[in-house]
Amino acid sequence: MPHPIPITLPDDLRLAVIEIARSEGVDAETVIAEAVRRHVSRELRAIRKRLIAKAREEDWEDPIVKEVRETRAKIWEECGGDMNKLWERIKAAEAKHPERLVTKEEFDRRRGRSVD
Repeated sequence: MPHPIPITLPDDLRLAVIEIARSEGVDAETVIAEAVRRHVSRELRAIRKRLIAKAREEDWEDPIVKEVRETRAKIWEECGGDMNKLWERIKAAEAKHPERLVTKEEFDRRRGRSVD
C-alpha cells in the first residue's frame, strides 16, 4: 500500500475538495488522490514528449545500429538489389558454415522451451 503524502491546501481549495467529496459520496482523501494521479500522469506524458522531441533534435544514432544498417545496405548493393541474388548469397553462407545454423528445435531447447 502506498504511503500517504501530507498535503497542505489553502482554505478555499480545501473547502472545494470537501464539497466535491460530499457530492460524490467519497472521502476527501480519495478526491485528492485522484487529482494528484491525473496531474502526475499529465506531467509524465509531457516529460515523455519533451524527451522524445529532444532525442529527435539531437538525432542521436546508436553506433551498432548504424553499422548493421550500413552492412545491410552494402550487402543489398552487392546483390544489385536483386532478392534472388540475396537469397543465393544466404544459402551459400549456410552451406559454407553449417555449424552456425540453429534449428528451431535447438533454439527452443537452448531457451528451455518444450519441443512439441
